Amino acid sequence: MPTSIPGLRSAFKGGRALTFDSPNEIPHFDHGAVYIVDGIYDNDENKEPLTYQKAARQKILHQKLPLEKYLAFHSTSTRALAFHEVYNILLTLKHINNNL
Repeated sequence: MPTSIPGLRSAFKGGRALTFDSPNEIPHFDHGAVYIVDGIYDNDENKEPLTYQKAARQKILHQKLPLEKYLAFHSTSTRALAFHEVYNILLTLKHINNNL
């Protein structure tokens, strides 16, 4: 991460990587956290999950949305969401203050 931009490193302190490969489910929306949304989708099942591995290597907290609790997926369907869908879920959680 570049250090030439003042405050950039401190802005990402407490950042959380949201990636559907993470084994950790997000328990609630944290209003003080910076959410880093996984924008890389690799449909080759033989490859390792890039964003999850990078977050783990850099010791960034990684989580996934608990989609299986609220949605019924077909066995062959993907659990990857478009960026705007993840954004809308996070925005809704923020506005309803985690009252599901």
